[in-house]
Amino acid sequence: MIKTNCLPGDKKRGKSMKTKARIKRLSGSAFSAAAYAKDGISTPGLVRLIREQLPAEASDFLHWGATSQDIEDTALVLRLKSLTAIMESRLDALIALLQQLTESHRHTLAVARTRTQWATPTVFGLKTASWLAPLKRQKMRLHSLLPRLLVVQLGGAGSEFSIHALA
Repeated sequence: MIKTNCLPGDKKRGKSMKTKARIKRLSGSAFSAAAYAKDGISTPGLVRLIREQLPAEASDFLHWGATSQDIEDTALVLRLKSLTAIMESRLDALIALLQQLTESHRHTLAVARTRTQWATPTVFGLKTASWLAPLKRQKMRLHSLLPRLLVVQLGGAGSEFSIHALA
């Protein structure tokens, strides 16, 4: 999103640009390896593709103030945000299944094993509970990691902006 207070000129023009700058999703085929081959990083090629979709008054300010590294870092954080959401939903599903399995087998007798050999009798629900506990801890760790992981920094070429924000 374009921040109107960061653009040169009046706020009215900035607000107008903000409402017009709606980018459609770019297909993977539209953004090819040619961008990397030409520039060594993806940002310049991506900026070219997005500028084609913007009105003229907005396209000049698409990359204004942010370095290519700022954009690359922000893109990484946004991808990590999507990935952590997927990881959390999968952890939730697995935790729910293991909780159900643990409850339904809390009285099911089983043979404990040690190095593939039979050991003492146990309860299968106890075994599944031992699988469940580390997953619950991992979910807590994921939640505690997010505030430190999902941070973007837009410093500009000379760190004149120094904007830090949660993604």
